[in-house]
Amino acid sequence: MKALITRILAVTFTTLIVYSNASASLIGDTINARWQFGNIFDDNQNFLVGLGSEGQWLNMVNIDISGSAINIDYPSGIAQQIGGTIWTFSSLEWVGPEGPGKITSVTPSTNWVNWNNNFVSFGDDYIRIDFLNTVLFGEAGNFLSLRIEAAHVGLPEPSTLGLISIGLAGIAWARRRKIT
Repeated sequence: MKALITRILAVTFTTLIVYSNASASLIGDTINARWQFGNIFDDNQNFLVGLGSEGQWLNMVNIDISGSAINIDYPSGIAQQIGGTIWTFSSLEWVGPEGPGKITSVTPSTNWVNWNNNFVSFGDDYIRIDFLNTVLFGEAGNFLSLRIEAAHVGLPEPSTLGLISIGLAGIAWARRRKIT
């Protein structure tokens, strides 16, 4: 009996340690990035999220996506008007043991003059930046970073797993005790 309880507790604590250190991210996900400018152009690309920069839009804007952020910057001296532009990042599916996630907040950080956080909206799996016909210019050194927070659904929390394991251990102990 003692061995059974020891095994159950060992599995429970191992599970708690594994799940408490696990975190889902966008690494390994393929996301869709779309850049629209009225009826003039509509550029739609897929990026596989990994280490380093994922790519460029129109050879002007670098896109670097990390586990929980989207970073956009203008590396060259090109000044490109972006007023009236809409950027959309979709298919933001969280990869990891915590299961699928839904975006709960997006926190922008930028050095653009005239930036307004109201440009950013989001849903469960997308982020949209609508420059609302505002006159902004992307110049060398300009950046926009979007930090993403997500709530994960799917697997039970570690405390739930612990309680279930302790309950099963108690049932096994009580049953074993009745038999003897």
